Amino acid sequence: MEDLIYNIEQKWLKTLFKVCRNTFSDSFLPSHDETHHYRVWTIAIELIRELGTQDIHFSETDIEKILIAVFFHDIGMAKNLDKEHGKISRNICENFFEINPGKKIRGLNEVYETIEKHDNKEYKNNIQFPMKPTNLFFILSVSDDLDAFGIIGIYRYAEIFLMRNININDLPEKVLDNLNSRFDYFQKNYGFLVRFAEKQKARYLTIKSFYEALQKQLTDKPGTSSVQYGPLGVITNIIQFVLERKLSPDVISEHIMKNVDDLFIREFFKQFNLEILSTHPRNNHLLQCYFTKKSKSNSSSM
Repeated sequence: MEDLIYNIEQKWLKTLFKVCRNTFSDSFLPSHDETHHYRVWTIAIELIRELGTQDIHFSETDIEKILIAVFFHDIGMAKNLDKEHGKISRNICENFFEINPGKKIRGLNEVYETIEKHDNKEYKNNIQFPMKPTNLFFILSVSDDLDAFGIIGIYRYAEIFLMRNININDLPEKVLDNLNSRFDYFQKNYGFLVRFAEKQKARYLTIKSFYEALQKQLTDKPGTSSVQYGPLGVITNIIQFVLERKLSPDVISEHIMKNVDDLFIREFFKQFNLEILSTHPRNNHLLQCYFTKKSKSNSSSM
């Protein structure tokens, strides 16, 4: 399996990452840009490996389809933040293969359908795909969902929901409802992977406890940009530095760790920065060429 993943990355990863990066080059959306797509791919690889321990295996074409679907699934958000961005993502993927017919593989129609429908938040009950753990739709949608957990997930939810004009006072309830649906969906489909499920549960509880604490803080002191402590202080800094000033999350993390007094906020951004660094595409030798000093000047990625 490792050789298979290695060979597929050699064939596809640089090309797909470049397409994704270029598409987001005129957009400011750190929560869903090429670094998000790369993280989803690393989660998908981890899921594939865990399924292998249960004697559930994937073909070369299966893994190629996963990699392609991963790198196009949210690419439409560079054009439109709407929840229906999957249709735009599908169109971009179809256009890529129209321009590059020599790169076509078997099963692209399934890839297109999966990209378009991956973000159906009914929690995928109405999606007509075979109920099996190797199914492309389940691999993509769960891997995407899992990138919404942990410290990075706290940031990602705040950024995208606030950019969609959700009121800060409504943010915790909106996040918790969505988050719980994601976790239930994961448990339903992959809870049998005990070790993997325990790891993801811990990441789920991290973000859940943050937004529950934010909910309590907002109840005591309804949202205001003047709050500079606790979970609300974290959200305030995201609003002020990322949404208003368009600074990248890694830049604001370094600034906040040096200049903010509140221990909760400093510790949050310390852990956030560590998580960004540990999951960053620059760690992959195939992608390091995109993160030279020259490339960095054009990047606002997480």
